[in-house]
Amino acid sequence: MYRVGMDGGGTRTRLAVFEGEKERFRCETGGINYNSFSAGEIRAHLAEAVSAMVQSGFPVVDCEGVGIGAAGVSNPEAAPFLQQVLTELGFTCPVVVEGDQDAALAGAVGAEAGILLIAGTGSVCVGKDAKGNKYRSGGFGHIIDDAGSAYAVGRDILTAIVRAEDGRGAETALRAPVFEALQVKDTGELISYVYSSDRTKKDIAALAVCLSEKLILKDTVAGEIAKHAVEEQALLVQAVLRKMGALDASEKEKKAIPLLLEGGLILKNKIVNTMFWEKLKEKNLPVCPAEKSRDAAYGASTFV
Repeated sequence: MYRVGMDGGGTRTRLAVFEGEKERFRCETGGINYNSFSAGEIRAHLAEAVSAMVQSGFPVVDCEGVGIGAAGVSNPEAAPFLQQVLTELGFTCPVVVEGDQDAALAGAVGAEAGILLIAGTGSVCVGKDAKGNKYRSGGFGHIIDDAGSAYAVGRDILTAIVRAEDGRGAETALRAPVFEALQVKDTGELISYVYSSDRTKKDIAALAVCLSEKLILKDTVAGEIAKHAVEEQALLVQAVLRKMGALDASEKEKKAIPLLLEGGLILKNKIVNTMFWEKLKEKNLPVCPAEKSRDAAYGASTFV
């Protein structure tokens, strides 16, 4: 007997098979976000992963449970649909569907208390206390939220460029790397790119790499964009700490809670990362850096 864990993010899904604590198989397929992919695409992606699993010697009849951490489960139709598809693929075991951030947290901290901040294409912060209670802040999507994310940074960069263009904002060196990355010659072409019907939030988020460490230190506008992103990231953590009751303790009673980070913006940009930890220290938030225990696919497997 074995159990399955699926980490279904916005663009890809990782399926892993576990016997006890030992990982026996892993594969990758397309996304299963109900808000981003059609029903047919999700069925095809899941079928592909399950087929690879079966061909590797793990028949569905021997599965004792499937845990799925999926993006888009705030849509009430998402979980029932994913469970239905797995039933169609032959699974008769329990199938538990939760958010991808819950799977990431479970993999990161295991049974311990801790907080996970995700600042990649999108942003969300989740926490778990010693009693197993879960808390969350952010994660409401790029149209109304995703503060402190790569998408938010990409959008702020584009805003700064057009504001500088017509004199509403300061000149910025961000224009050159963005124009080079998109292969556009002027603001007109930039606007055409941004408002193209096939443009996605990932395209805008990809521009966050233009906020280089060098520009953050030398360009005033870039520096302000970085500061704003870091402030928003810190607010996400602060909100979870407040919900956990960790901010109510006296200074003597405060105990540092392990804080783990995930997402390219906060992990790959060393200046942003340094600024983030400095901001937490400035706010006197009771957290300490920690390393992930396991990944989200393993975390999802613990749902069953």
